[in-house]
Amino acid sequence: MNKPLHHAAQDTAFEVRGYLNQAMTGASVIRALRGMHPIELKNNLLASRAYQEANRVFEGLEISQSIPYEIQREDNPVASFWPFTKVTAERIANMIDKYQSIALLGTPTVFGLLSSRRDDRALLFEHDEYFFPDGIVPGFIKCDVVRGVPRSYDDQFEFVFADPPWYLGDYFAWLETATRIVRPAGSVAFVLYPERIRESAGAERNKILALAREIFEDVSIKRNVIDYETSSFEQIQMIRNGIRPIDWRSADVLVGRTRKRKFQDQEIKISSATTDWIERRVGTGRVFIDLKPASVASFLETADASSRFLSSPSLRNAARLRANVITSRGHALCCSEPFLLISLIESIRQFSDLALLKPRVPDNSWSLFQLFATDLWGRFVVIDQT
Repeated sequence: MNKPLHHAAQDTAFEVRGYLNQAMTGASVIRALRGMHPIELKNNLLASRAYQEANRVFEGLEISQSIPYEIQREDNPVASFWPFTKVTAERIANMIDKYQSIALLGTPTVFGLLSSRRDDRALLFEHDEYFFPDGIVPGFIKCDVVRGVPRSYDDQFEFVFADPPWYLGDYFAWLETATRIVRPAGSVAFVLYPERIRESAGAERNKILALAREIFEDVSIKRNVIDYETSSFEQIQMIRNGIRPIDWRSADVLVGRTRKRKFQDQEIKISSATTDWIERRVGTGRVFIDLKPASVASFLETADASSRFLSSPSLRNAARLRANVITSRGHALCCSEPFLLISLIESIRQFSDLALLKPRVPDNSWSLFQLFATDLWGRFVVIDQT
């Protein structure tokens, strides 16, 4: 049973005071909280009236929403993708250097680093080709990790490294793929998310560890090996809460040697299916559209009553669950006619085309459609409260 909100907030404030008494910086405090989101941390401190602690933690991390902010990379919210930092990619590359045949599941930053070194020992299995815009890349296998890895790769790899979405069902499903393609007595390493990303995360970690000990030998956990860059869609959410986007998210790595146990008795429930969403581009931004119409009165509405942007990157966020249109910049919208929306988007070849679409946008949705498209067009975005 979850703690009442005021108790959770008070516990957080008490813990933060301890870290601040050790003269830790605000960024260090955020990382020490093992997955608690900076937005949640700020809200907890304010809810417990720990104003002094909030000021100390977020001093130097404030940002004005009225200042144009540059989006340097357009990340995929459907795939729950956060890229590794460059240091982490190098760390993983060094970890796997002794192996001759390597499978990378959902780790394009590591694969990109190896490719830049002309190291061809690794294959990347990944659904999103955003990191490879120039077309065919040797070693990149575009596929769904759960459903699409070809059977020809069964028992082929000495080492498998994977970074699944941080949800229990995804871990079980990705583990099934990893144990299928790794050689007998080969090694598997998985990013293991921290204990405080949500209330259930600690119990979920224990289930993952229990399963790993059933199917692997020599199971070990390497703490705080992984650091992530903050995704483009999460950057917007942090800015809306007055927090300068920093790279705060870290994780562990679970390593084991396989016994080749199969998953016949496992009930697998995947958090999201990337193949159910259609991607289109508006300017430099990415739009992901679920073709199932939303049950809303207008052509286009915000999924969150207070904003066109999500307040949290979580797949369990209520607005995220309602939305059938999400973007690389954190938008969450409900659209009653997805095919019409796709047609409108495909008509925007240059920014001046946008104004010509007004007669084609139904009912009172023009203002929202115009804002949404303008947000996505250029590399700079100004975040407001709507």
